[in-house]
Amino acid sequence: MRLLVLFIFAGEFCVRKGDSWRLGDRKVWLPDLEFMTKGNWISDKVPTKNSRIKFPLEIQHSVGLPLTGDFAFSGIELPHDGSLLLPLNGGLQLTEPKGKGNKNNNPEIFEWKWKGPFSWVDPENWSGSNKAVPHLEKIPCGRDMVILPSYNRSLSIKLPTVDVNVKEVKIGKGAPLESWDWQEVMRGREFTNSHWSVKYSGSPYCDKCLCRHNTNINDLMNEICEIERPRCLSQEIACSYPIGVEGHCCSYCGGQLSLSVNHATFPLSKLNEITNEALKSYDDISHHVRVTLNENVEVLVTENGVYTGIKSAEAVDTLQRVFAERGISVLSYAVTGAPLKGSALATALGPLFGIPLVIIILILIAIPSFGYSYREVYSIFRASIREGSLPHDDPDKEGNFGFARFENIPEGEVQLASAVIPEDDMDSDDDDYEDGKRFENPLYRSKRKGPVEKIIDIDGPVSLAELAGKVTSHEDANIDSD
Repeated sequence: MRLLVLFIFAGEFCVRKGDSWRLGDRKVWLPDLEFMTKGNWISDKVPTKNSRIKFPLEIQHSVGLPLTGDFAFSGIELPHDGSLLLPLNGGLQLTEPKGKGNKNNNPEIFEWKWKGPFSWVDPENWSGSNKAVPHLEKIPCGRDMVILPSYNRSLSIKLPTVDVNVKEVKIGKGAPLESWDWQEVMRGREFTNSHWSVKYSGSPYCDKCLCRHNTNINDLMNEICEIERPRCLSQEIACSYPIGVEGHCCSYCGGQLSLSVNHATFPLSKLNEITNEALKSYDDISHHVRVTLNENVEVLVTENGVYTGIKSAEAVDTLQRVFAERGISVLSYAVTGAPLKGSALATALGPLFGIPLVIIILILIAIPSFGYSYREVYSIFRASIREGSLPHDDPDKEGNFGFARFENIPEGEVQLASAVIPEDDMDSDDDDYEDGKRFENPLYRSKRKGPVEKIIDIDGPVSLAELAGKVTSHEDANIDSD
């Protein structure tokens, strides 16, 4: 059993928790770097004693080991870039796994979930925003107080490459740091980047002050969107007519209203109260009241869940009516239309009806390759429906039928009688030969030999007794011939 203390060059890391609602002008850093947080592990549970720990090769962040107690593990796979932070009174032990050589007693492996640096300008690393807030406004600005984790927790932050402003910084529950104290803190190992770019704005607290950064906004947006655009591309656009929102890296689905309000005389807090009251019955709608870079006041709305378009349109209509009642003119508005994806019912029933349709189409395509025509298949199908079943193979069963086709061609063996007229019948009064209605059927062989005997002479007189005798003798002759 050996005691091993590990230190590797520091990097950065975070675990994301759910966003919290904005409380005043405070922005809280969300990343959690603690070893004992179960959400940091792929298995979603904390490693147990004598288990094996596996870190990604490039985590580029610090992992804070527990503050108390000694922990024993069978092995640790270390990253190339990162750090394990040991408490002053803690320890880490590596032990031989029990039952070595027995495959049934292999130690359980726990894999660390996160890797990569986590930046100050990543909107997902800060609380205090909802879904309607553009990316630029999710990071702290010149009127925001920043709250970082306490000193007994691990912290790693990549500072922005351009200057940004904040109102002040607090660590844990302590008092706000003075400007020079904050400059010293940024020079610690928890913050990477040689440029100490987060500065105090010096702005007083006021309701009418705008959230602004004393820097080139385009440079700051490029740095934010470098993080956000891959996330945008990984998701499909939800609406038919997305709009471009200033300060937002992705296409925006929801609604936008531009108001004829002067923010210098009409406090945004008052406008936010009106908006809250108007949309209090819309549980699935988030909204954001803001002033654009051109000093225009606008309200953004979006749907928290699956985009439907209907809820956003209803929210925009409600806001227009409420603003009109308050004497606030709406200069323009926009909604982003219907969803690109179908309804949940259509999505669920699509495979149920779509798969059989595809199978039928494939069968129809394959029919000619088996030597059948579509007309023959249709005839059999129609006959089977009319008869109630498909034809039987047994000739003794009812419902069997066959086809005989005759073509009136010179080289054929079957011709219409009008084409070949027997010499004995040239003087016949029967006109059927001439109009082509009579033909010789090869499936029927006539039993007549010689001329046909007349049963009665219609040109001469006839008596009833003679007629009855002729008919009786003719019937007897037919019976004998059969």
